[in-house]
Amino acid sequence: MPSFHLVFQDGQRFKQIVDLCKDIVQDVSFQIESSGISMQAMDMAHVALVSFFIPKQDFAEYNLFGKENFVISTSLRNLNLILKSYKPGYKLSFAFNDNDKLQIIYNYRPKSVDQDTDEQYTWSLQLIHMESNMLQVPEEENDATIFMDSAEFHEMLRNIGIFHDTLLVSIRGKVVEFETRGDFGNVVFCKSFSKETLRSKVSFLQLGYSIKYLSWFSKAYQVAKQVELNLQRESPMEMLYRFDVDHPGFIRFHLAPKFDE
Repeated sequence: MPSFHLVFQDGQRFKQIVDLCKDIVQDVSFQIESSGISMQAMDMAHVALVSFFIPKQDFAEYNLFGKENFVISTSLRNLNLILKSYKPGYKLSFAFNDNDKLQIIYNYRPKSVDQDTDEQYTWSLQLIHMESNMLQVPEEENDATIFMDSAEFHEMLRNIGIFHDTLLVSIRGKVVEFETRGDFGNVVFCKSFSKETLRSKVSFLQLGYSIKYLSWFSKAYQVAKQVELNLQRESPMEMLYRFDVDHPGFIRFHLAPKFDE
């Protein structure tokens, strides 16, 4: 009997999460608990923290066989190499037998009775041993929270990221400016927000962040329609992507601000 057996309802979402995280963090630990799967890891430069949670409700089967939790560690890049061959329509399953390997299984069963060929890939991914320490992120009140369409935010970063490696975010009243400045020019994306999409406790706020990291994070538009930007002076920005409205699943990023030298 396996130690756990999990079958995703939507394996494509997990594939996309692994793909966008692999360039930020490398070796990670997955916490597999009765409520779902979570992961938290910090990048090598210690400026970015990545975490996600996939709730039990997102699985067609979720069986821990009486145990409360498991912690398994692996290389995200190796896991991504396996998931590259996953295609929508396949059933994605994980199985673990208390050894050093995770079984990853793709099943494809044609819906049409005219097709009588089933397909299955079974991968065995070598796990690694590493310490697993969950960082406690203090909950503090934000100076401002911005809600944006995630695809629009991703496109904006791609368009204005040509001039410099720092993005300046400036809030003046109900208007937010996103600006990059370089030796040969600058560009500003300006957008006005409603009270529902911009909640600010200050009349003016300006903070700078690495546009390289933000561009990596913004690829999460593939798994969520909206991004929530939580800003606070001299504290990391929180970028939160909820899988859906009122859905407990999310992927979240924290990024330290850049200060003038």
